[in-house]
Amino acid sequence: ADAMAAATAAPRAFVGADCFGAAAARAAAAALESAGFAVTWLAKPRDGTSDPAALPYYEAAEKVASRVACDPGINPCDAEGLPRRVGVLACGTGAGVCMVANKHPGIRAAVCLGADDAADA
Repeated sequence: ADAMAAATAAPRAFVGADCFGAAAARAAAAALESAGFAVTWLAKPRDGTSDPAALPYYEAAEKVASRVACDPGINPCDAEGLPRRVGVLACGTGAGVCMVANKHPGIRAAVCLGADDAADA
């Protein structure tokens, strides 16, 4: 019963950003919510802060990547073979969060400049 409920539940998106990527992450989270994802913020800088030390990019990447790791026991796939959990990370350039996230087994993080990039990634 638990496996069936997990398979039919809305896909989940975990979001994290530093102060430089907060606006992009908020826009991505809103788009994912509109597409039916259950969005959970794991790392969100305080509103109005521009202090990179408030939430370093590497902390955001660690939190999101650890929840999205591609492991059948943690992140089962749906009927089309797509993961039920995805992550969105944003920092000043995207490069920093990708480097940190890609250190996690099963994570394939890429810098995406738009929806087409994300769909192809």
